[in-house]
Amino acid sequence: MLIERKVFLPKLDHLEAEGKVLKQIKEKKYADKYPSQNQPVHLIGVEFSKKKRNVVGFEVESPG
Repeated sequence: MLIERKVFLPKLDHLEAEGKVLKQIKEKKYADKYPSQNQPVHLIGVEFSKKKRNVVGFEVESPG
């Protein structure tokens, strides 16, 4: 998603183990799809718990 010349890469996921969404974004190299933008890519991970039926984690990683 490109907003004001910045690339934001959100991932919403339900995982059994908390704290894994940003790791998954990096392992699957989702940010590699945006090299031609010449802009920093901000990774945003939101984790939902099936058991708790709620958001259990939120992580943001920005360059620099």
